[in-house]
Amino acid sequence: MKHGEKDFKKKSYQKQIEKLKETGIKLEVNHKRLQNEIKQKNNLLERIFSNTHILIAYLDENFNFIQVNNTYANYNKKSINYYTGKNYFALYPDKEYKKIFNRVLKTGKSYIIFGEKFHYDRNMEKLNDSYWDWSLHPVFDTDKKVDGMILTLLDVTERVKAQQELINTKEQLLQSKRLSDLGLLAAAVAHELRNPLSVIQAALYNIERKKGKAPIQPQLYTIEKKIREGDQIITNLLTYAKIKIPDFKKADILTLLDESIGMVKLIFPIENIQINKIISDDFIRFIEIDPVQIKKVLDNILLNSFQSIKKRKGVIEIHAKTVNNHMVLTIVDNGEGIKKADLSRVFEPFFTRKSRGTGLGLSISMEIISLHNGKITIDSKLSKGTTIVIELPYAK
Repeated sequence: MKHGEKDFKKKSYQKQIEKLKETGIKLEVNHKRLQNEIKQKNNLLERIFSNTHILIAYLDENFNFIQVNNTYANYNKKSINYYTGKNYFALYPDKEYKKIFNRVLKTGKSYIIFGEKFHYDRNMEKLNDSYWDWSLHPVFDTDKKVDGMILTLLDVTERVKAQQELINTKEQLLQSKRLSDLGLLAAAVAHELRNPLSVIQAALYNIERKKGKAPIQPQLYTIEKKIREGDQIITNLLTYAKIKIPDFKKADILTLLDESIGMVKLIFPIENIQINKIISDDFIRFIEIDPVQIKKVLDNILLNSFQSIKKRKGVIEIHAKTVNNHMVLTIVDNGEGIKKADLSRVFEPFFTRKSRGTGLGLSISMEIISLHNGKITIDSKLSKGTTIVIELPYAK
């Protein structure tokens, strides 16, 4: 090899070595920069984790504590290190919650609940009932398998108490309004009951006059019908005067509906009205409601439908379906309908265009449905008929 070639190769090697050194320096700089960024982000996450007002615990797939934040430890009067490695259900045994934890582990789906009531006990010190928003979120590994979960708890006792106070205040305001309406109630009672009582009196007079000469069945039917009308007037007035917060129970809405249909048919036994029930295949019939109040709503709506059908064959269709965790009942009649100008007022107390009636049926229904966090709407066309839709959440 010639001397010139040796020098050329030597210089070439030196250049390569210098490039490698430069690359190494750059890699080291980038590595340090990345380490600093990761450190800063970890510090930020640690500050958020440690200083939030939410109780946070990180658990492994066996529900052992990996880490808790300061808020979680302080609330339970423990140190952060106290929890590390301990099993959640060894500290807080509860079969129902263990089912929830296992479901999240198995399905990989979060569980969230708001305002749940707890009888919480820390250090065997009994506390008053408290209310919490809490959630359980799965943590996935690189193979998308759940290898841990994050538990968060937020004390919302004050919020729930404020909501309850708001409900109580609303009830008091409604009661005050009803008391202010007592004058109207008294006038309505006097006016509305005079009519059926007068009819009953006339029917009794005719029975006495025609005794032994003519069938008295029509007169007896009239008496029975007017007695039931009078009873309905009194019931509506009393219901309006003392509507209260619903007493929620699990009830079968179709049973209540059948009871209402039976009641209306007793009042109108000879009317030529057909009732069709159309129940969708996916309809869920059991719902959390105040059955007494919702029965009153169904009674009022069906009574209105029967009263609106005059001098022709009547048809009432009741459709029941389930939509987005809500029960939806649609009641359609082919009665005389409502004027467009009156539609906006039908839910007002004492508003009615009937020759008889208190104008309280739909007002009571609206208030009861509102107290159930539901919705009631009405659509009607004169001489065509009326459609009423009731929507109620399945859980209170």
